[in-house]
Amino acid sequence: STWWTLASTMALAVGFGALFMSRYISSGTSSRLPAGPYSLSGVFLAQAPIAVLGVLAITGEFATGSIRTSCAAVPQRRTLLTAKAVDLAATTAIIGIATSLSAFFLGQALIGNSHLEAHLANPDVIRAVIGFALYLVIVSLLAVGVGTLIPHTAGAIATVVTLLAVLP
Repeated sequence: STWWTLASTMALAVGFGALFMSRYISSGTSSRLPAGPYSLSGVFLAQAPIAVLGVLAITGEFATGSIRTSCAAVPQRRTLLTAKAVDLAATTAIIGIATSLSAFFLGQALIGNSHLEAHLANPDVIRAVIGFALYLVIVSLLAVGVGTLIPHTAGAIATVVTLLAVLP
């Protein structure tokens, strides 16, 4: 369901961000690396549930046959696909910002009162926080596109995950 995928996105990003941040604090290299963006390292695991959500946004209708009803209600397929993409992009952007801010503030809480803290006013930090959310939006839109081209859920998910794992 949508709620489970969004919750798992937050849990993976914040949880693994905290795990990576605690490892960052305990390592001896912490004074050479930027503390703020490092707490957002969980994005690479959070992209998988967002990709699944993007695929399911379109292939779920193919699987149940409700795509016929949607196309009857909105005969212009571009309009239908654009509406789905805008809805998913807005949802993903909201979850992405909430997740990135949660991961960042948890990372700052783990640092405590040491000299490593970062602030949202720092250009690198705000760029990383916003970039985290924008990356998740791009992943969700890629997944909608692949789900449109491959109307089978398992094949579309496998394709998106392969693209995300191979391209970077």
